[in-house]
Amino acid sequence: FSKLCFHSIIIFKSIADKTQVVLNYQSIEAENASLRTIEPVGIFHDNNSWYVLGFCHLRNDYRQFRVDRMEGIKKTEISFTKEHDALETFLDKEKESPTTTVRLLVGKKISKYLSYEKNYHGFVSQKNVGDLVEMTFLSRDIENGFARWFLMYADYAEIIEPPSLKDRVLQLMDIYHQRLQK
Repeated sequence: FSKLCFHSIIIFKSIADKTQVVLNYQSIEAENASLRTIEPVGIFHDNNSWYVLGFCHLRNDYRQFRVDRMEGIKKTEISFTKEHDALETFLDKEKESPTTTVRLLVGKKISKYLSYEKNYHGFVSQKNVGDLVEMTFLSRDIENGFARWFLMYADYAEIIEPPSLKDRVLQLMDIYHQRLQK
């Protein structure tokens, strides 16, 4: 019986009963897990992971919680403190977050290896340009996510746009260069 199935049963029961759940949650930024009391709104899949969206009493705001980072979950008998919009309302707002158009020129031989992760980075289209493939993305995070992903195959690719991505990649390379020299 998987962690996802177990947590889903509790989350769906909580939503139906309109009762809170307590999570022992390990966020990516925190050193230790924290107890979170949430009012779950729904479960959704994005970027190869399952998430619970809920109103977090600790943060007094809506938050997303990755199911694989939940170290424990417990249903309570405490009723929701507020009426929540449908999950789709929150997901539609997420889709409206700003994106940046990114265009790359990638060697044809390496482009097939990018197909495994390109959709996680906002892939839109590609076209052949001689021995290269021009790939277009709509990225929500060129500062960290896209720039760091690009570095994995930067020796086979060229950034066409935006200039800010070029600057960020150079900055990351400089940081790493300085660390190597220590």
